[in-house]
Amino acid sequence: MQDKYGRRGFREVRVQTRITPNVETGRIDVGFSIVEGEKYYVDKIEIQGNTLTKDKVIRREIDLAPGEVFDTVRERSSKRKIEGLNYFSKVETYAEETDVPNRQKLIVKVEEKPTGEVSFGAGFSSVELLTGNITLAEKNFDLGKIFETFPPKGGGQKARMQASVGFRSQNLNLAFTEPWFLDKPIRLDASGYYNGASYLSEFYNQQNYGASIGLSRRLGDDYPLNRWSAGVTYRPEFYNIFDVQSDAPPYMAASAGDTFKSSLRGSIVYDGRDSYMLARHGQYFEFGAEGAGGPLLGTENIWKIKAEYRFYYPLWKEKDVIFSARALVGLVDGFSSTQYVPIWDQLFAGGSGSVRGFDPSLGSTVNGGSVGPKQNGQPVGGGTQGVYQTEITAPFPILENRVRWAVFCDGGFVNENVLDFQPKTYNNTQSMNVNGTPTSYQAVNGGFQIGVGVGVRMDIGIGPMKFDVGFPVMTGDPNNGGGLGAVKLYFDGGYQF
Repeated sequence: MQDKYGRRGFREVRVQTRITPNVETGRIDVGFSIVEGEKYYVDKIEIQGNTLTKDKVIRREIDLAPGEVFDTVRERSSKRKIEGLNYFSKVETYAEETDVPNRQKLIVKVEEKPTGEVSFGAGFSSVELLTGNITLAEKNFDLGKIFETFPPKGGGQKARMQASVGFRSQNLNLAFTEPWFLDKPIRLDASGYYNGASYLSEFYNQQNYGASIGLSRRLGDDYPLNRWSAGVTYRPEFYNIFDVQSDAPPYMAASAGDTFKSSLRGSIVYDGRDSYMLARHGQYFEFGAEGAGGPLLGTENIWKIKAEYRFYYPLWKEKDVIFSARALVGLVDGFSSTQYVPIWDQLFAGGSGSVRGFDPSLGSTVNGGSVGPKQNGQPVGGGTQGVYQTEITAPFPILENRVRWAVFCDGGFVNENVLDFQPKTYNNTQSMNVNGTPTSYQAVNGGFQIGVGVGVRMDIGIGPMKFDVGFPVMTGDPNNGGGLGAVKLYFDGGYQF
């Protein structure tokens, strides 16, 4: 009830509740005593404590303006948005009296905190062998100060550079984000990358490099449109699959050579989660459609559609037990001169971000692979994908703020053809044309496959991490095995999918 009045500028409203037993009716009478107080308007907005961050970076997150009704609900939402920037260790908002009757000044007081990141690392894995990496990032970047000071900070932009070099891979990624392009609530994302790897498959090596530029914006400033956003991204990319072995599965051989992909992707997103880091309730939905080739030129002609839905619900609030679920559907197909969708654009399932309990595919550019079509035992992806993930997490009793346990059950399928939603199970000999030559292979698909397991979610000061142990419980693929003898281990960043 205070919010009802607060929305209308009655900042000092006092609501008292009186509860009186009614002997005659056997019920409880509830009465309210309301003292409205004065109705206030915003005189001006004053920002204090921002020694590095520009005023406009903070002001554009404030949902109030001078002359408007002093809405306390919008004041609180503005405070949350400024805190969400993650530029400040402390954010305070309060009203201050002025000499003008019924006018109050909104004070926004902040304390700056470090926003840069410099990290070095080295690692070893059975896939990539020894690798070294470096990351330079600034989440409060200012492109306008790039020739004035180092590091250039305070503009509310994001910049990131990541580089890694190993015995079997070389990667470089550059990314820049301007959340208010041309001082409008339009987000600009630009990036460039180079990836070279000899571990993606034992049958070939791959190089790819490219760039992307995208624009997106929220559909409105008030609920519910402020939960929705739409965007469009253009990506020119070059792929090269080379050193293809003579015994490579036919689909891999069909993807060999140089390819120029010119694609445009549009998306619409709804995000109603209560937290980006650890959601306890809310929903998330994303629909994306991509086209490559045709009027966009390039040598790859495909279309791709993906839809994803996530759901979060507190099963037991007192114990912070959270249930989360995710569903993903994907379609891809070629047209015109593209007879087979290149293997990097095929749809895969299996692995940490997909169906846990199954191996990820090394030949896939998405996180998953061993669920779905295989040629001679190697995952080659397909044109239709369906995946679900379910998970329950709760804090460990002693380390409640740092560590959570998890149990999960995932399932999914991938079919060879587009728009084929009936999971297929087969193990036979098939053939396909590779450069006009019929080539036979052993074809396997395990149908709808399910994995279960347990995990740990940790925040130990260097960012959230998760460790999962899963194994398959239902599969029609003899290569995927089953039971405790086929345990798979996964280690990733983040708390949730």
